Amino acid sequence: IYVADTRNGCVQVFSPDGAFLWMLSTATSPGERSLPVAVLPVPGGGLVVAQVGADAALKLFDRDGVFLGELAPREELCDPAGLAWGRLGELWVVDDLGRRVRKLELTVAPVGAFS
Repeated sequence: IYVADTRNGCVQVFSPDGAFLWMLSTATSPGERSLPVAVLPVPGGGLVVAQVGADAALKLFDRDGVFLGELAPREELCDPAGLAWGRLGELWVVDDLGRRVRKLELTVAPVGAFS
């Protein structure tokens, strides 16, 4: 179970029975104010995290929590607020303040799986 913990700037991970497993800080640069609002597991391993605010971004992390990069330029997103996988593997993003839904094609997904 993945929880976007906006107040604490992290993603918290829990087992199916609710036991805390680990935490991932989503700040990836000095001075960044991380405000994650949505998290989505990547098929085969990794996480996509939607972050709002002045540092709004779609961030990709591998199965070990290593930051791999941003999936869309910050200037193209106003406030990504929701994430979902389409049936063909495309990533759908609700851009709340941009008042739109965007479709992103991922060309490379991280390899491995969360345990």
